[in-house]
Amino acid sequence: MRKTSHLLKPLMILFVFAAALSGCERRDADDAGTQSSGSQSMSSGSESSGASQSSSAGESGSTMQRAERAIDDSVITTKAKSALLADTTVKGTEINVDTNKGVVTLSGTAENDRQRERVASIVRGIDGVKSVENKVTLKK
Repeated sequence: MRKTSHLLKPLMILFVFAAALSGCERRDADDAGTQSSGSQSMSSGSESSGASQSSSAGESGSTMQRAERAIDDSVITTKAKSALLADTTVKGTEINVDTNKGVVTLSGTAENDRQRERVASIVRGIDGVKSVENKVTLKK
């Protein structure tokens, strides 16, 4: 029990940090969108100037989307790992969690099929999870 609570505290700190960072990124993205649209409407000069601003705004937007997706994935991973560590029927320390675009891949080992399915079930219940790839194997 002591080992689990020792691991849970850093994970919860990471989760809070990721959630706070996610809010900051979204606010910055909203501000950037407001500024770029305002500067484009103010520049009634040459079309090439507007096109370059539009192009850089598009690049900035895709960078922001990738950053938000990475943050969202890290939040999902943190929530999943925390939930697995908190569950008494599975050994969360023996399960690896990886998230990419909302798709969670689970790997590691479980004692039996019931635990293997329980791991997937826990993760499916987390907000933001699109699907779960359960690659957890049974101990021999």
